[in-house]
Amino acid sequence: MIYFFLIEKVGLYKIKYFFNKNANLQYFHNYLLFSFLKIKIIYVFAQKIVK
Repeated sequence: MIYFFLIEKVGLYKIKYFFNKNANLQYFHNYLLFSFLKIKIIYVFAQKIVK
């Protein structure tokens, strides 16, 4: 659970940085969606490894 929290933290920092760099909201929305899916996939794999 700690690892997932760290991934989430890093993701939020990346999103903030990306948002400051790029004002295009549609592109930002797609990036956000992709990041969320990526985090979910990583989380599912992490759970399988732990079990």
